[in-house]
This record gives sequence, C-alpha cells and structure tokens, in this order.
Amino acid sequence: LGASKAAPVAEAVATAATSILLTYDGFFLKDSASVSGWQTKEIPWMFGSNAVLAGAALTGALAPLTGTSVRRTACIGTTTAAAATATVAFAATHLNELNHGDNAARLTHRELTEGPQSPTFLAGAGLLGTLAPAALALATRHMPSRAANMARWISAGLAATGVLHMRRSILQSGIHAPVI
Repeated sequence: LGASKAAPVAEAVATAATSILLTYDGFFLKDSASVSGWQTKEIPWMFGSNAVLAGAALTGALAPLTGTSVRRTACIGTTTAAAATATVAFAATHLNELNHGDNAARLTHRELTEGPQSPTFLAGAGLLGTLAPAALALATRHMPSRAANMARWISAGLAATGVLHMRRSILQSGIHAPVI
C-alpha cells in the first residue's frame, strides 16, 4: 500500500483498538453490584479517556508510515494530551469518591494509593502510562523528524502499557469480599 492508501487503514486500526478498550470493561465493571470499588460513575469515563489516549498515541506513532501531514500529527499530540488530562481528572474524582464511600470503597482507595496496587496505579498507569505519553506527544512538535518518530513510538508503547496497568490495578484493588 502507498502512503495515501495506508493512512485510512492505520486510522481504522487505531480507532478499532480504542473502541474495544473503551467499551469492553468500563461499563461492565460499573454495573457489577458486588464490588463497591468498581461502582463509581467515573470508571467507564476513566477507562474511556485512557483508551482514547492510547489510541491517539498509536495513531501518532503510525502517522509517519501513513504520510499524515505535520499539522494533523500536531493535532494528534494535542488529542493525546487532552485525553491524558481527562484521565487524570477522572482518576482523581474516582479516588475521591472511593475515599468517601463505604468501608470496602475506602479499602480500595487505600490499595490504589498506599497499598500493593499503588505502584501499578500511580506509577504504571498514572506517570508512565498517562503523563509521559502526553508529554512525549506534545514534545514531538519541537523535535527533528527522526527523534519525533521515535518519541511517538515510545509514547504509544507507554500509553498501551498504561491501559493495561490501569485496568489491572482497578480489578485487583476492588475485591474485598466474595464476588458471587
């Protein structure tokens, strides 16, 4: 495929990946009546904005392969940063709601912020999986082409890893009673 024909294919792949990550677990977990740590209204939106972040970072990484214009690539970086901002806001709201919830919700909050899941949630999902990809995506505007391409691939890899870290930490931290 030439660069002009590869662009729609690459964008379709990135969009499909984002859509799957966006929908498969957030709404499912929110409706789980047995685990109070999963029932906050922010769960689907936090997962969704995190998935958009990963999809935008992947689209940015694929941009040089598809012949995407520099201007459009800059928009992808802005989208990545906006999705990161939304993810952080939803995560902070989720943690606040857990902290003011029932005993199981407070235990979930403690696991995510101080306990065994805090490295996965705060460092893996937060710092490396959300903030670092956004910073790299924005910094590519001021980098030479080759360095920008490498930064976009690193951003996409970190964002994808962040998606997995976020979901794992939320799933692992929410269970304090039998889920039957």
